[in-house]
Amino acid sequence: MRDYLNRAAPAALVLALLTAAPATALIEPGNIGALPANPYPTQPGVTVSGTLETNQPLGPGGTPQDYLKFTVTSPGETIVFTDQNTTVGPNPSFQAMCYQFCPVYLSLVNSSFTGLGDGSGTIATYGDTENFSWTFATPGTYYMVMESDGDVNLSYAASYTVVSGGSGGCQQNCGPGSVIVPPLVRTLHVSATQRGTSVNAFVKPGQSLQSVRVLLLSGKHTIAAQTRGPLGTARYRFTLHLPAAYRHRLKAHHGLHLLLRITARAKTGATVTYYRPVTLT
Repeated sequence: MRDYLNRAAPAALVLALLTAAPATALIEPGNIGALPANPYPTQPGVTVSGTLETNQPLGPGGTPQDYLKFTVTSPGETIVFTDQNTTVGPNPSFQAMCYQFCPVYLSLVNSSFTGLGDGSGTIATYGDTENFSWTFATPGTYYMVMESDGDVNLSYAASYTVVSGGSGGCQQNCGPGSVIVPPLVRTLHVSATQRGTSVNAFVKPGQSLQSVRVLLLSGKHTIAAQTRGPLGTARYRFTLHLPAAYRHRLKAHHGLHLLLRITARAKTGATVTYYRPVTLT
């Protein structure tokens, strides 16, 4: 199913990723197996938590899979999807128990269980949260396919938010041939747990930007900042280093709970801001 991430097709995306976490959660049935014949229903703004177990019924392709069903109600609807790898305990990738940092794949398929094309999915490795957006030309029933490589039990939290209106959605009647404005930020990668005395964030714009500003916060205090621009549509790495006082705190407490504030500004003046918690060890 992960092959859907690599199939070539145009990807029309949203202007803004929403940052608020869903307020409620459902518990997905885990090793019951939410396969195509028994998909698990989802709702916008509601997190579905599940476990891809090695002993659960395998999906197409012979790997653990869960199919999470959702509905697109109108053409041109843009949805932000979140794939969080919530596996707990010692990182199994460090123990050579799983391949390539224990990935949890999220892919989108239509009602015929066919992938939507390049960009319609993402991969969250151990301790990671990933977002991506997709604009649907046709209403109907679709599925989020959660998948692992099947070497260890992995847990996930998946959710989606419908983005309505605004310049990031469908323009000109939202019908065939409608104009979709690409997002300010196409992908954002911030590992929830990082090691050392600096914090890294990776930003890939969906269009040329005037600037991206990243703040590292401890409580309400800004302890480091970095601004870059103008930027194209390549993938950019931002590294924020701890000041001396916080390096001492990190050493004394064996960890710091921090927050990244990432603001992208378009050449038109439009902005979008994301918040990502980071634990530095």
